[in-house]
Amino acid sequence: MIKVYWADVSPLIDKDYFSSRLALADSFRLNKINAYVQEKDKRLSLAAYLLVKRALSKEGIDEFTLLEDNNGKPFLKDVGLQVSISHSGDIAMIALSQKEIGVDIEINNGIREMVLNRFYFPHEKEQIESSKDKDHDFYKIWTLKEAAFKASKIPNQVSKIDVTKDLGPFLTCHTWEIILKKEKYVASLLGMEDEFKIEEIRL
Repeated sequence: MIKVYWADVSPLIDKDYFSSRLALADSFRLNKINAYVQEKDKRLSLAAYLLVKRALSKEGIDEFTLLEDNNGKPFLKDVGLQVSISHSGDIAMIALSQKEIGVDIEINNGIREMVLNRFYFPHEKEQIESSKDKDHDFYKIWTLKEAAFKASKIPNQVSKIDVTKDLGPFLTCHTWEIILKKEKYVASLLGMEDEFKIEEIRL
């Protein structure tokens, strides 16, 4: 079963709480967090690590190493599970599966014309134009493209992923909305297992 966990990262704004959670991170994650300039990016990176830690704990796994390959894709060393990580706004999200997995979340700030013109096929643009909720469908297509790219079943660049043709290999293809503090988020999940669950975790 695919397991998706997400969390509101805003509690990490508190410096003392952030420091207490930071103490749980390993050296690789510490270096990654410290490399960020913006405090918000530090919080999101730490939150993603904490989510992985909590999720693996639920699987009975307390010792793990979360690394990145040469393309920046996260992977779990010697655990036997695939991981995908995403964050946007005040939400961090991770997905775990025994097979290829991709998850992506984006805050819904309206259609981004530059992204639309650069990465969307004409028929995808037509789908958005004819939609009753154009903003939602813009982010639905975008998060599906990102999730497909992360799942690595499709080697294409994001700009070459066609969500009407390239998602066939995936048994799970799910898009949903999260509302947090009056902000709307759109998330998409792609995976090679046909069952999944989504759970919010408090950091």
